[in-house]
Amino acid sequence: MEDILYIAFSILDSLAALFLMFRIFRFPFKEYIKETIAIATIISLESYFVRVVIKLPDLDPIIQAWIYVIALRFICKFSWRRAQVVSLIGYLGFMAIQLSSFLILDLLDIVVYADTQLLGGLGTYLIQITSEILCFIIGWLIYRNGFSFMPRPPHDLRINEKISGTNWFILILGNVVIYVTLYWILNFHSILIIPVVILTYAILLFYYREKDRMR
Repeated sequence: MEDILYIAFSILDSLAALFLMFRIFRFPFKEYIKETIAIATIISLESYFVRVVIKLPDLDPIIQAWIYVIALRFICKFSWRRAQVVSLIGYLGFMAIQLSSFLILDLLDIVVYADTQLLGGLGTYLIQITSEILCFIIGWLIYRNGFSFMPRPPHDLRINEKISGTNWFILILGNVVIYVTLYWILNFHSILIIPVVILTYAILLFYYREKDRMR
């Protein structure tokens, strides 16, 4: 039963992250519901295999991040660069919301830090449910104020997209924060990393908001 719950909540986590990705960039999520369910299922099964079967949880965030990029590229027909940007913004946004959910529940003495490191349990499920609900609410509210500089997929893959030095820095920064954060959560008993995630996400949003205005 615990295995089924782990996979089910993992699918909901991934769907919440994908919903956030699509809504932030003002893409019609409903039109890609089959694709997003397929992506969420793939990521859930990968996470179960890596964390539960072979017991290498430190590898899970790295693999997940790349699955998002590859899935957006081949299943939803994004270009490589745009798939990286969308997955980074959505995945890091989901992390920021989930960590904020934990902080709120922790302050209310509903959960403890150990719940962030467990594969299941009431506290873990409460963190997941709270963050998923917040993701869907925020995604629904943010649509009209989302970014408009990126055209909706499918993208013209014949165009050779150039990535500026600033874009490379932003992509690398975001990915490093994702990997370090999840490694920290799994291996250390400290919430000091949470402000770093929120600050990094705020910087990314500010950067792409400015890019949107300059469009």
